[in-house]
Amino acid sequence: YIKRLDDLGQPPLVDMWRAAAERIQTLSSPPGTILKPLGRDFFKRYQAANPRVRRVKQKPQELTRVISQKQDVIEDHFWEYKQVVDKLGLQPEDIWNIDECRTRIGVGGNQKVVTLEVYQAAESPSETEQELVTLVEAINALGQVIPPLCIQRGAVIMHQHVSKELNLDPNLLLRVLSSGYINDRLGMDYIYHFNKYTKLGRKRDRWRMLIFNGHSSRFTYDFIQFYWDRRIWPFLLPSHTTHILQPLDVAVFGPFKQYYKKRVEIETRLGNNHFNKVEFLHAIREVRKQAYKLGTIQSAFKQAGLWPYNPSAVLSKLK
Repeated sequence: YIKRLDDLGQPPLVDMWRAAAERIQTLSSPPGTILKPLGRDFFKRYQAANPRVRRVKQKPQELTRVISQKQDVIEDHFWEYKQVVDKLGLQPEDIWNIDECRTRIGVGGNQKVVTLEVYQAAESPSETEQELVTLVEAINALGQVIPPLCIQRGAVIMHQHVSKELNLDPNLLLRVLSSGYINDRLGMDYIYHFNKYTKLGRKRDRWRMLIFNGHSSRFTYDFIQFYWDRRIWPFLLPSHTTHILQPLDVAVFGPFKQYYKKRVEIETRLGNNHFNKVEFLHAIREVRKQAYKLGTIQSAFKQAGLWPYNPSAVLSKLK
């Protein structure tokens, strides 16, 4: 577990390491076993048995210094990416990017209008519900997209959220949490969902690459073990670079948010004064079709320099 996260450039925090140790202890014990706490001196005992392991304090860098080193970091990113792609013989259908997109349910944003009354037209009533909802999306370099995970704030899924009248994508993974944000448990739910929809029609020995940022829910012991058992190669993006290196951020989430805001604006003009969770679920199927087009997704990977492989597509923007 430590070695795999070290290789990703994301060594586990002490709490993550301890949680992994407890998880391994549970998995290796017979069902029903009452396990003793690891104890305060567990690290010393573990280190005695594994002398190469060290507990060190990370040195924080100022963001300006990190950015000044960005070109070297990005060049290393592309070199490492190419090594993995060549080593595993990956094709565009094997290279996936996942990320979260957070949207305010009833906020239409700024839309352009044609008018003779400039000051009157500057205001729009399309801000009816500001609660955030999280979508987790996955796209590949071939231009494909799988059904999303939708996380809404709440305690239980209500009947009206899944009624037939909403015309929901039947493969949508809908979950509710009090926070409305992804956590470790939902992270595991999603990676099972991802595996289900990306393994179809594949040979069992073929690898997939999964490109993502450093969200902690993707580095639990169970998560890392799941990757390797299913031949999924995790590929971590450098910090503070997702706006230029992550395909979803580069050219996909922007169009999605624009189409969604336009939908809210239109609904408001038609008299819907409370665009809520139910309306959101009804809207996103069509909005996703508008935004997640084959050409848009392929262009996102091209602009990120990933497929076709072209680091200068990104590096030229830094000069």
